[in-house]
Amino acid sequence: MSEPATGNGQTTVTVASGAAVPSPAGPATVPTSAATTAFPASAASSNPGSDARRAAHDLAVAADRLVDQVAHWTPGRWAATPTGTGQPDGATRAELMYGLVQMLADLVAEAENRPRLAVPRLDNDLSLPDQFRVMVHDLIAATTDERPLRQAAALVNAARLAL
Repeated sequence: MSEPATGNGQTTVTVASGAAVPSPAGPATVPTSAATTAFPASAASSNPGSDARRAAHDLAVAADRLVDQVAHWTPGRWAATPTGTGQPDGATRAELMYGLVQMLADLVAEAENRPRLAVPRLDNDLSLPDQFRVMVHDLIAATTDERPLRQAAALVNAARLAL
C-alpha cells in the first residue's frame, strides 16, 4: 500500500517483504491482492471510463492474479521447470518470471522514451514477485497510452498460464 511522504510529493511503497521503497511516480499503489488498486493520475484522462484507465485496471487485475499464484512459492518451486507450456527447454519458473519482469521494464523504457536497461537479477528468487509488482507500478505510472498496458496484461496472463 502507498502512503504519501511529507513535503516532497513522493510516495512510499511497502513491498511484501515489509521494506518501504520510495517511488517518485506520485500517488499510486502497487497492485496487491489484499487491496483495491489505485491508479496514478497519468493512467487516466478526465474521463473516468477512458480506455487507458480500463487497460491499467486490467493490467492490475492480471498482476494481482499472478502474484497470488506465485508469492508463496519456495525456492525449490521457483527452481522447477514448468511442463507442457511450450517454453524453452530447461527454463525454470524463476527464469520465466525474470523474463516477464524484463519485458515489463522494456515497456516502461519505451513509454518513458529512454533506452532499455537490464533489470538486475537478484540472488533470491523470492524477490521476483516484488520486482514484478514494481515493474507493473512503473508501467501504469509511466503511460497514458493503452497499447503498452494491454500488451503488458497479455504478457502477464500468458506468464500466469505458463507458470
